[in-house]
Amino acid sequence: KGYTRLSSYNEENRRIFCDYLNLWLDEQKNTHITVISYVTVEKWELIENLWNKLNDIFEPSHQCKRNVTEKNASEIKKRMDFMVYCVNRNYFKDLCETAISSETNVNKYSLFNEFTYNNYTKF
Repeated sequence: KGYTRLSSYNEENRRIFCDYLNLWLDEQKNTHITVISYVTVEKWELIENLWNKLNDIFEPSHQCKRNVTEKNASEIKKRMDFMVYCVNRNYFKDLCETAISSETNVNKYSLFNEFTYNNYTKF
């Protein structure tokens, strides 16, 4: 579903979405080939081929280049968590900047600093 909505994102958000989608697919591949071994490498190649077929069908604004990450599951999970944090941080930062520029209840946006600090120490 998300793949077909790529054109609704600006270029930077589309890049982030594609990076996340690549990591998610790598995580699924890692899980289904190594942990749950009923999915064979051959079956997984069908999924990779489907990704390529989507790129053949859709126009460039609807495409995500496939970037396979040869990392272990915990590294992939860390990267995904960090990406989610960064997207949320940027969203809240934009809200705060808008509120500050319009002088709208700036005090409640001190929570943004707390959110950033708590997550910064996590990563």
